[in-house]
Amino acid sequence: MQLKFHLDLVFSLCPVEINFKSSIEQSLKCTVCHSTVNKYEEVLDLSLHFTTGSRNSLQELLEDYFKSETVEYKCHSCSNSSCTLSRKLSALPRVLILTLKRYSLNDRGSCDKNLDPVRIPRHLNLAPVSNPDPILSSPYNNKQDVLGQLMGKKLETVIAEKEISPQEKRHALPYRLTSIISHFGNKSSSGKKRSIIV
Repeated sequence: MQLKFHLDLVFSLCPVEINFKSSIEQSLKCTVCHSTVNKYEEVLDLSLHFTTGSRNSLQELLEDYFKSETVEYKCHSCSNSSCTLSRKLSALPRVLILTLKRYSLNDRGSCDKNLDPVRIPRHLNLAPVSNPDPILSSPYNNKQDVLGQLMGKKLETVIAEKEISPQEKRHALPYRLTSIISHFGNKSSSGKKRSIIV
């Protein structure tokens, strides 16, 4: 029975979700009565908007993605239609995937590519865009612990492999750049992609 449980657990874990899934907490706060509604969204990557004249650092693009904004949303408490939307990472992935959205639709109905350079740092700090105490892949903490025991690893070992020391976990949350996939070409329908391992 014990072996069947372990095999069921191993086969029920999706490697894509275990490695890439993160959770974003979205808070909608009414601009009048300040009542708040929290929603959670699970994502496998973050698509960062990149427009001409925008910031040219990956860290800044990431922080812009999580910047608060005013949106139309009917408050359930006072029926006001204006709320402030703020987003924070509440669960961190083991592997973070960021996509730069370089293409935008032009007046002719085709896509233009923004060729402006972007500074890509060796380490990315997620502390400014995370909750005060984010967790590692929230939906899978228990399963990861069990899987870790099967593999002879503890969750602390997995965190250490991500280069997060106990002190850094709360303050820096660094992610180290390991690879880049780059598109060479001016159109979304043509060109070549190159994978660069750092």
